[in-house]
Amino acid sequence: MKPKKAITLTMKSIRIIVLVACAAYALLNLYTYLQDKDKQAILFVGDSVTDAKIDYTLRRPYSLWRYCYAYRLPIYHETLYAHGGWCRLVGEREGLNWYNCGSGGATLADNGKHNTIVKRLKTLARTRHFDYIIVSGGINDLPLNRWEGNDDTYSLHAMDNICSTLRQTGTKVGFIIPYYVGKSNMDEMQRYGDSLQAICQRHQVPFLDLRTSRVRLDTPDGIKRYGIKGTDWLHCNEEAYQILTDTICQWLKTL
Repeated sequence: MKPKKAITLTMKSIRIIVLVACAAYALLNLYTYLQDKDKQAILFVGDSVTDAKIDYTLRRPYSLWRYCYAYRLPIYHETLYAHGGWCRLVGEREGLNWYNCGSGGATLADNGKHNTIVKRLKTLARTRHFDYIIVSGGINDLPLNRWEGNDDTYSLHAMDNICSTLRQTGTKVGFIIPYYVGKSNMDEMQRYGDSLQAICQRHQVPFLDLRTSRVRLDTPDGIKRYGIKGTDWLHCNEEAYQILTDTICQWLKTL
């Protein structure tokens, strides 16, 4: 009988531990909710540079209420995993509720996939009111050589629709032109970035041109200092994200 009694006590202890853990988690979520409920919300839409899965360690997971909130949004699964990059850094530094809708491989143009920026933004823009909506992209469109055309399968036409959608939101918006990367022809990237800038100006959408940043991945020294372990020509490391965040935070104050 003694062994049976010992097992009963163990099960009771487990139940108590589980209940205490659940209560603690509930209190933590309540605390997070009370902290965050009055903060302004910022939404980032973009590609893998925005998402920043690469070389990123999750430091502070979303609370349960934020998971549930994000799950209600048609932002797909990326938002739930709370990846960071400048989204995390800008959000935490500026005291904003940040939602990251960056997705690897995303293009401005309609590539037939669910992560197309022009389609995703249209869906998100009518979901709820965000205080800021920031879009970034274009790197993945360059190799496709489909810039100019009469529908959203062409990147400049899609960019025109992106800016039009941003203007209709009635909130603070902006577009981030990507920094230089080494896997693209520099003359081509210069011309492409200038085209994106011209579309923003035509729609009066504020833009931030990261081609003027000191973070560049188009030179051996730049890749070594700011790239992922010195081998990636597209994605920047944590040091580079800190530099870009300084620039983005200053820019947000002008919107």
